[in-house]
Amino acid sequence: MKWLAPLLVFFLALPCPAQLVPRTPVPANSAYSAALEKKLNEQQLIYCLKGPETCALDRRSYDFDVIKKELAARKHPDLIIAAYKQADDGYRYLLIQTLWLIDDPTVETFMRSIAFEHPHEGIDDGSSVFALDYLAQSCDLNALALLNGDVFKKYAVMGCSYLKDSVEPAWADAVEAFGRCNYVPAAQNLARSLNSIYHDLGCLESDKAEQSLKLIFPGYCSDAHSTEEKQQCYEQLLQPKAEAKDH
Repeated sequence: MKWLAPLLVFFLALPCPAQLVPRTPVPANSAYSAALEKKLNEQQLIYCLKGPETCALDRRSYDFDVIKKELAARKHPDLIIAAYKQADDGYRYLLIQTLWLIDDPTVETFMRSIAFEHPHEGIDDGSSVFALDYLAQSCDLNALALLNGDVFKKYAVMGCSYLKDSVEPAWADAVEAFGRCNYVPAAQNLARSLNSIYHDLGCLESDKAEQSLKLIFPGYCSDAHSTEEKQQCYEQLLQPKAEAKDH
């Protein structure tokens, strides 16, 4: 019976089918994903944005952000725009985010149609926020006005839930554009976003708002230390100047 012992050890050493692992571990990083994506053409990558179940990539290397960046780097916006026109809302949202990464006149024209030609959709359509921000980066006054008015209003009224974790990158860009473009009408909303409640929630880009306020009002409110003091200082600057009685 002694011969059974080595045989038993041999079988115990065999891997169980459920425990088999790949010979070469799959790195869980974006570099690996990007390497795989380069094996796919643009149409395949665009199709991949529908989800991992429809993508030729291995699920273990699937990454929405990497796919979007790879498509942006290849700069074929016409194919993405064509897909957008045929897509449903969820798919469109990912396609518009991809176009948002591409600096191109064709994209600008398309973003203008999304931002201004369908006003009935307004800011309930997340795509419009990305489109407006795209135009705001070149200081388009109409885009800045809509972002400062309708978008900010809904953003604040809904307790920051509308933009948080959905179009946050576009909103952060827009807040920065208010200052860089010296868009003074946004100063009131920027000052309000310094409110400690919104600051604690981390949803109104208060740091970027402060940076923009410094650009709109250079040299002012530098002595304020707390968030409340900064907000009060900027709001005082926005108050109408009282006319002198004696002249």
